[in-house]
Amino acid sequence: MANAKKRILVVDDEVELVNMLTLRLEANDYEVIASYDGQDALDKARKEQPHLISHSPGSHVAQDGRL
Repeated sequence: MANAKKRILVVDDEVELVNMLTLRLEANDYEVIASYDGQDALDKARKEQPHLISHSPGSHVAQDGRL
């Protein structure tokens, strides 16, 4: 049985950065979930259960600091 791809949630409001990271990660056989704002990122994290979440330092993923 083949190993399932690892899922990474990439969160940033800079679309070009998310697109670049998505291309690089997919080229290395990761499944990428893209998000451009905090609430969407929380929703996707809960639904998709990614193995890793990447977001820019200092960004606020949620209004109350949760993720």
